[in-house]
Amino acid sequence: MMRILVADDELDAADALKRNIDGREGIEIVGLAANGREAIRLCGLHHPDIILMDIHMPVMDGIEASGQIKSLCPNVKIVILTMFREKENVFGALKAHCAGYVYKGHKSDEIISILKNISMGFSVYENGVSDVLRENTGNVLLDRTLFQKLSEREIEIIRLVTAGKKDNEIAGILFLDSGYVRNCLLGIREKLGVRTTKDLAVLGARMGL
Repeated sequence: MMRILVADDELDAADALKRNIDGREGIEIVGLAANGREAIRLCGLHHPDIILMDIHMPVMDGIEASGQIKSLCPNVKIVILTMFREKENVFGALKAHCAGYVYKGHKSDEIISILKNISMGFSVYENGVSDVLRENTGNVLLDRTLFQKLSEREIEIIRLVTAGKKDNEIAGILFLDSGYVRNCLLGIREKLGVRTTKDLAVLGARMGL
């Protein structure tokens, strides 16, 4: 059973989403939050597996709430579900270690598919979000000298991490031992100065991988 919390100040939209997906294909909506602070409270109360999080809400917005939730409950997966496409929001969501960023307007079957992918450990970003990442030349530039620090094998591993693959999947694709892949990822993060695999995926997207 996937336990889902929905955070959206548009209560009619949240109710409609609940009606359309609750009880389908192992999905249980465990709570509806009208703002970020309430999402934090309900997360502690209901222990959801995934949170569908709007951005612009009163009291506390979804980006700030996501960061606090990930600090308190690092295993909770958060998917931003919003109408807003500004790159500041995209990078805010990535900095908060959200597992996805998708736009409102998807059919219920598509939302269910997104939730399934997230539950299996994949990251889900709209095509437009990926474009924002690739076009950005902000704090982490598309500096070609980054590639000079890496072997061809390491670049391929980053490419797979950026595509949302987990350690064991990367090992299977590249015919490597899982322990070897984990050690490679540790070495890659040290070379590039990134703290987590999620940060590495963000950097990989900015590098055009």
